[in-house]
Amino acid sequence: MKRLLNYILPIFILALTSCHSTIHEHPDAGDALVTLTMNVKTAGPEIYSVIEYTNESRVIFSAKDYRFPNSRSDIRATLSQHLAKTAVDTEHWDMRLVWEIYDGSRDDIRNGSATLIQRDTTILDFNQEVPYHTIQFRAPSGRYTLLAWSDFTPKGTIDDYYYDTHNLNVLHSDLELRRTCENNDQRDCFSQAYDFEVSRVDFEGQERHYETTLIRPQGRYVILATDYDSYLNLSSTPVEQNNVSIMYPSFINVDYSVLEEKPRDGVTGMSYSMNPRVYEFEEQTTVCVADDYSFVNGDISYVHVNMAVHNPQGVQLSTNKNIEIPLYADYLTVIVGKFLATSKGSGGIKIDDGFEDEFVIPYSYMPKTNNN
Repeated sequence: MKRLLNYILPIFILALTSCHSTIHEHPDAGDALVTLTMNVKTAGPEIYSVIEYTNESRVIFSAKDYRFPNSRSDIRATLSQHLAKTAVDTEHWDMRLVWEIYDGSRDDIRNGSATLIQRDTTILDFNQEVPYHTIQFRAPSGRYTLLAWSDFTPKGTIDDYYYDTHNLNVLHSDLELRRTCENNDQRDCFSQAYDFEVSRVDFEGQERHYETTLIRPQGRYVILATDYDSYLNLSSTPVEQNNVSIMYPSFINVDYSVLEEKPRDGVTGMSYSMNPRVYEFEEQTTVCVADDYSFVNGDISYVHVNMAVHNPQGVQLSTNKNIEIPLYADYLTVIVGKFLATSKGSGGIKIDDGFEDEFVIPYSYMPKTNNN
């Protein structure tokens, strides 16, 4: 009898344990109806800093307090008006959204155990203050990951243009299109990796709502030449007819991972060119001689620029080398100095990482009017 109890008792205890476990697992009663909204923060980047480039490498910490010599103009508001003139033209460009949803965490995606349950592309309403797109799908409880990307494509097409989005974990820039782009606003882009968890579903179709915002993974810079008067004393050619060649002699980030939220690769020797643009600041006339975006790794990335100005006959007017520019994701860095009629060697600009001044420039994606 004792031997029989030794056999029966463990079986009885195991049955009780299994019953207890089953009672507390709370299995789903069905799939949840998931509503997910993706917003795109298209407001212009805030000015992080204005850096006055001189042989002494002077640093200006506050955009709020910066004034050009002999001018009371606030650089923030006036610059926003000038940059608005090159904003993306909605008559020729669409804003596109690409997204992927995985059943699994980011680690699951990395190790290949996550399942891609949805991938799609759509065109956003570019005229909205905050473009957005809402999707719905059914899913059981569990952890999920959204990878989302937004950029610009020629009007009427949804295909890749400036960026290859076939794999959002390794997203490639089209280097040739980057070199020949006449308006860098069109290369602007937005990104987000969003983790969310669907909790236990008590009944079929129980609603779950989630919302996230795509932000700009690139930093932008503009270089403003302040020696326009000196240029006029040297040349009768309208400054806009000249050509500026900008070259990155060192590394610049060109590929990006939405999953890792950082650049994946870069190149050396990248270049582009542009015609100067005159920007008036009350009594101070400046000339925009460079304007570009680059992906930012972490809190800050640096690019180095070699820049040369040539007249229409190809005669070199000035050259400036090794201009060091700090970039912050979704921020604007402004470099000012004498670049039209003056040549310099090495920059070596430094910046105070503790600077916190912010100002929203509402220019980037307002539709163009006939006045522009």
